[in-house]
Amino acid sequence: GITAPPDGSGTSRATTIGSAAAAFAGVAGNESDVSADPIVRAFVDQRTVGDKPTIDAGHDVTITSTSRAKLFAESSNFTFGLLGASHGQSIALTDIDNDNQAYVATGAEIVAGHDLSVVSVAKHNLAANADAQSGTGVGLTFAYADTSADVDFSNRASVSDGASLKTGNTLSIVSETATKADTYSNVYGNVEGGGDVNAD
Repeated sequence: GITAPPDGSGTSRATTIGSAAAAFAGVAGNESDVSADPIVRAFVDQRTVGDKPTIDAGHDVTITSTSRAKLFAESSNFTFGLLGASHGQSIALTDIDNDNQAYVATGAEIVAGHDLSVVSVAKHNLAANADAQSGTGVGLTFAYADTSADVDFSNRASVSDGASLKTGNTLSIVSETATKADTYSNVYGNVEGGGDVNAD
């Protein structure tokens, strides 16, 4: 597996390409794994000195925590066995475990002259592509491709017990989550003597 940092587009990306050819049996297997486990916090804590509010603003106050994760995994291979068996396998896996919170802690005091907002935003974008090709002259050919896009998340906007919020207009506590996941598996087998192709 490969773990990759974000590129210039902000996407963590992994790509594997492989091939194998032999007179008798050709065997090749590739796997690309990309994962992200972001922990993001935006919060207001209790004031530790003096008795004034933690935040005292004449206009709007906004506490926002935003977490975005973009992952792309791609795996492809080609195998060929002239007289024997040919077995090609490609696996591409993406996984996000996101922990995002915006909150006002116990004992904190916020005074907003106008609007007061506590907002958490989590956005996930995953893509996994796997392509396996296998061929043989007179033997058995097997091709297998598997993809996965898995998302686990906790996205919360909250106010703890014992916190004090005062607003001159509107109080908003908002949690927003958006997830997009695409998977594509493709297999091709040139079966002369028999065999199996499978995409999952």
